Amino acid sequence: MRIATRLETFYDQCAAFLEELMQHHHLEMPAQLKRDLLQYQWAVLVHYDRQDDFLLKLQYNLHEYIQGCRVAEPIAFEEGECLYHVVVKPRLSGNVEQFAREVVWYGRKGGTFFYSVNSLSTAVPPFSLAH
Repeated sequence: MRIATRLETFYDQCAAFLEELMQHHHLEMPAQLKRDLLQYQWAVLVHYDRQDDFLLKLQYNLHEYIQGCRVAEPIAFEEGECLYHVVVKPRLSGNVEQFAREVVWYGRKGGTFFYSVNSLSTAVPPFSLAH
């Protein structure tokens, strides 16, 4: 719950940790990909005070890549403008108690940790389970 009420601080710390981890292991990643990764993660996690759907603009096809990984069929990262519609549901109207109960407590059972994401335009075709 502390993280949920201080998301900006949490993601600043995640960015610093990612940078330190990569330096320690002598890894390289384009700066834009790191920004997109953290921005995507911030966008898809259910939060108690988001009220409206929103657009997410990235420079990499992270959504398609992650969807592929979830079904053991990862695709290649592609660079190019990707636009996504993030569907904010459930809308918790700033109700921290409801968030704690429905997302934090019951979320593991119902999979309510993440918002739905629809690809509007991407560098590659949207991932489909039917291929």
